Amino acid sequence: MRILVKLLNAREMLRRLEQDEFWPQTKVHDGNNVDDSDSEVQAVIFAAKQLDLNLDLNEINVRLEKQYERRSSQIEKAKQNLINNIESVKNQLDPRSKSLLHAFKSAAESEEANTSSILSLVTRAIYELSDANDFKLIPQEIAQGFVDLMGAVTAENEGDEDGDGNLNTSEAKLLWFEIQSRIEEEFGHVKGGMARLMFGGTSASSRRMLQLGFNRKNSFPNVLVAQSVVGREGLNLHQACRIVYLLHPEWNPGVVEQQIGRVDRLGSRWEKEFNEMLASQVEPSELPFIEVKPIVFKGTYDEYNWQVLKMRWDDLRSQLHGVVIPETERDEAFSELYDELCAAAPDFSPQ
Repeated sequence: MRILVKLLNAREMLRRLEQDEFWPQTKVHDGNNVDDSDSEVQAVIFAAKQLDLNLDLNEINVRLEKQYERRSSQIEKAKQNLINNIESVKNQLDPRSKSLLHAFKSAAESEEANTSSILSLVTRAIYELSDANDFKLIPQEIAQGFVDLMGAVTAENEGDEDGDGNLNTSEAKLLWFEIQSRIEEEFGHVKGGMARLMFGGTSASSRRMLQLGFNRKNSFPNVLVAQSVVGREGLNLHQACRIVYLLHPEWNPGVVEQQIGRVDRLGSRWEKEFNEMLASQVEPSELPFIEVKPIVFKGTYDEYNWQVLKMRWDDLRSQLHGVVIPETERDEAFSELYDELCAAAPDFSPQ
């Protein structure tokens, strides 16, 4: 899973360099002498071969550094007015966000805090998690970005020590130390994250931030590689995604349905696209679908796994949807009997 994430990021990095688009990285990381598990070198070399690009690592690093310097200057400019922009529409913030804004401002103004770092990190987080491709956010959008960031980096009612449902000044200040640590963990590295890994060791705050970014069309991550146990419940990943790839799927079709259900929800991207295309009266064949794509290599154990899963899926449809005999078992010699059985079966579809 980690190798897959590295390769996807390496391919996207090279693609963006070729098209002169921003990639949040200054160089190809080569790990260290003790542990090379963080090295990206082999992934970049392999990605370059896949994409048929003749680039050496030195050239890639030079181009990465130049494009990152341009973005850094934009971050530096944006951070100068970040707090003022949020305060200009502070009346639109909820009480909890107002308290955290005050704590953030105090931390940024404190000589003991790394002022440049915390301002830069929060600015970077807000703009990277926004749904815009540029730095032309109005104060209301910046303030909403701050609210969304605070909602992702903290749990509901976290820091409310006295249980009164509000964050007072001391509670917000105490919580801010933890918030700052989480933001530094997520945004303190200079490394592209078009594809991200979510597994059992991913912290709750990181999961919320990954979910926030994934649900926005123009922010990272665009691809989320998740372990089965992590990616089957408690995640809403539907607002910007309608494609699910199943790699080593579970044997239980109910579990797979739960995984697919992360993108099949009310208000999903699919629902919005479907309604838009339906209103334009396009041909039924052109309507969008939630796409489920299993990764199965012929002649491997995966193929046997997929065959068993499909049979169990047919059984599930029979029990839950009234599909007595699946379409795959329709035989021309008994087509009339097949149609008669299907017509007699109970119909559980919504009216």
